[in-house]
Amino acid sequence: MTEHPLAADLALLTGRLTEALNAECCALIARRFDQLHDLVAAKLQLAKAYEDLSARLGPPETLSPASRDRLRSPTRDLRAALDRHAVVVAAARTVAERLIKSVTGALGDQARPVLSYGPRAGLRNASAAPAAFAVNACA
Repeated sequence: MTEHPLAADLALLTGRLTEALNAECCALIARRFDQLHDLVAAKLQLAKAYEDLSARLGPPETLSPASRDRLRSPTRDLRAALDRHAVVVAAARTVAERLIKSVTGALGDQARPVLSYGPRAGLRNASAAPAAFAVNACA
């Protein structure tokens, strides 16, 4: 059997999707959050096109050996990029959740100026108050 006419298109699209995932990972790792909106939009557009073209091509078992050979390497690269992407996104989510928890904890402490109640009640003074911090954003 010969190669399916859409196999070359899918191989190219798979490579572009892999590149988009890697670019998003690099932006997350480098903390270039200002670039993420455009990168995610491009990735989603490529993922939709990949899904549509894959559906048109059909299940892998129906493809000729030439088509499967053509798609093998790009698919392997895409799976590796997806695995890396999952790790990077999970790490970014963990950092964001911890940062939010830290900020809300600091704000909650500031909202409670009374340290205790009763005969020895005390108010939080400036030295006991949590310190403010700033998140350094990349330009």
